[in-house]
This record gives sequence, C-alpha cells and structure tokens, in this order.
Amino acid sequence: MTTRTVTEQNGIRTKYWLNNFGQVVLTQTKGKVVVAPEQKNRFYATQYHSMQEIVYEFLMKQSMRIGKSLQVITNLNTDMLELRNGQPLLKQMIFLVNQRLNLSDMDTMMINTNDIFIFPTSADQRLFNLKLEPQDNQHKLSKISKYVIPQYATTLDLGVSNETALDLIYWRMGNIQTAEARQLFQKFIDMLQHQDDRALMVEGTKLQVETIGHQLENFASDRFGVNLESEEYEEVANFIADQRSGKPIAGLNKRGKKLRELPDWEQLSAAEYVVSRIHFQISKREAEDDIMHEARIYVDTETIPDLRLMMLAISNGVPLIVRQESTLIQNQKNGIIVEDIADVPQACSFFLKTLRRWNDALVVNAELIDKFSAERLTRQWKEVLAVGKKK
Repeated sequence: MTTRTVTEQNGIRTKYWLNNFGQVVLTQTKGKVVVAPEQKNRFYATQYHSMQEIVYEFLMKQSMRIGKSLQVITNLNTDMLELRNGQPLLKQMIFLVNQRLNLSDMDTMMINTNDIFIFPTSADQRLFNLKLEPQDNQHKLSKISKYVIPQYATTLDLGVSNETALDLIYWRMGNIQTAEARQLFQKFIDMLQHQDDRALMVEGTKLQVETIGHQLENFASDRFGVNLESEEYEEVANFIADQRSGKPIAGLNKRGKKLRELPDWEQLSAAEYVVSRIHFQISKREAEDDIMHEARIYVDTETIPDLRLMMLAISNGVPLIVRQESTLIQNQKNGIIVEDIADVPQACSFFLKTLRRWNDALVVNAELIDKFSAERLTRQWKEVLAVGKKK
C-alpha cells in the first residue's frame, strides 16, 4: 500500500492509504482510522483507533490462516514488541536495529530467542550490545542471530572531482554543537586563505546555515573591513566571477579598470578570494546527490553519520571524514575517524595534499562498492530469510 497525506487550511492532516489501483482503503485522522465502505469485507471492524490495531489484526489473521509463524521484517521498538506479544503463532520476527534504540528490561523480555537482528553497520551492533550489557536479559539476547546488512546499496557512480578546478570539501554539519561548528568553520576559512585550490560546501538546517553565514559576514568585516551585502562588494565579486569564467564579455576591461580605482579594491578582492569558494546548502536530498558527485572529500560531523550519504560517498569514490567507527571506514585508507572536531581540516589535507592517498582511497571504495552492491545485499537477505524459515 502507498499513502497520500493532505493538510487542510486549519492544520488538520488526513492520511489516505491506497491500494495498487490508487483506491482508498483506509482514511487516517488523529485518533481514528476508518475503513472505506468497499473494503469492509477485508476487515473485522469498520473503524480502528490506530494503525497498530490493524497491523495486529492482519498478523493474527495471516498466522491463523497458514497455521504457523509469518516472516515479518520490521523496526525494533516498544510498539512492535507489544504488538507481537499477543500473537501466539508469531514465534519469530526479523528486526531492523540501530544504535539510537534504547530498550528497557520489559522490552527485552518480549524478544524471542528465535528472532533475528539486522544492523546497518558494525558500529550499530557494537553500541547496541554495549547498551544491553547491564540488563538482566543480556544472556538471552546473546543467543539471537545477528547480521550486519546496510539499508542502502552502493552503485558504481564515480564522481567528477578530477575534472573540477577546485577540490570541493562537502561538510554535512549534522547535530554538531554550535560552538564546535563555529570553531570548525573558522578552521576551514583559515585553510581556504592558504589553499587556493580548495572550496567548501556547508550543508545544514536553515538555522545552521544562517548562523554560519553570519559568521562568514563577520569574518569579512573583521578581517577585511568589507560588508558582503554592499553594492561595492557585489560589483567586485561579479567582475571577478566574469573574469574567472574566461568568457569574452563586452566591457569587462573597462569594468575592471574602474573597480581597481576603488580605495578599498585590495580588501574587496581579498574578501572575494575566500568568500567565493564557500557555499551553503539547506539539507535537501536531491541537492545532496549532486554535491556528492562533485565532492573531493565528504565530512560528516553528525555524532552518528548519515548512512545513506556514507554509501553515496563510497559510490562516488569520495574519502570520508566521520566521528564514529564503521564497517564502511578503513581508517586512513578510504577515510579518517576523528575524535576531536578540530582535527577535521588536517584529516581533509591527509587526502588532498597527496594524490596517491586519494587514489588509494578510491581503490578501497571500489572494493566496498562491490561488497555492498544491491546484488550482494540481496544475497545476504535471502540467506537471512532462509535461516528464518528453518527456525
């Protein structure tokens, strides 16, 4: 089934659950799920309090029909454990588990030793196990079959950073503290002042982008005495951009002569030299794919790095700088794990200063592209499902 959500002018949201023909099966509003009249024969009731009640009914009905446990794949959380607790035939579930999950002793009591845990990375498995060590049911949980299978597959889609004039550092801010973000951004600015072959793309929430944008404005004002929103700066920035493009533009020399006569030309052009190589992007999935395809380095300062973007970086052959160990990172080979945020620029330079290191990272990423391809992950899932049928 697919869903379509409609928000009324008064803020009330209605979610429609549709079948393969686009017909409405269920209409969900706050505290109520109503069955469409033509679909009533498929359900025991015409109205439910929640989708959980419907899922419970479906699982019970299907289990009773086949007389044995279904193979159910779902996220591991308290709601799903409570849902299965009243299902006498549901002896096994395949749970998708991540390190953000916190289970209580009561939750772990509802887990069956026949269940299977799937982790997206080895880091998720390791940290999940550490959280469970103090619990009374830890011994029972140790008997559960566990596998590491990423939720995203790699694709061979090598980026174009070899063809670009500047080495682009793609920095995803994530949940980094504001003070740390400011400190790191200043270090990136310092880097760009001394490395004219590098550029920076900063991605974050609207608030994060605004905060760092203001910091850049303050830097230009304090360091060069330049107002980035002034008409003079805009004229200088546009002129230098046109000059840099190499295209024949009428009147370009005349514009340049006039601008160079400005009393603060040197300060304006010096500010442009840094500012023009810093770009901002509010987090947006479509933009992320395009940015990664041009990136030379990917930096993720989220405490738990984004798995999809890590797989995307590997698919593009891009070295990764992250804060947490992972199945996807071979330290100082295809990436670097940093403990101190302040070390990020140095980690970037590790790959940018020496082409050999960047090429070595490309080789490792190529191996990982094969290891985590859709074909291999599908094969792993088939093995898991086969194990599940035997239990």
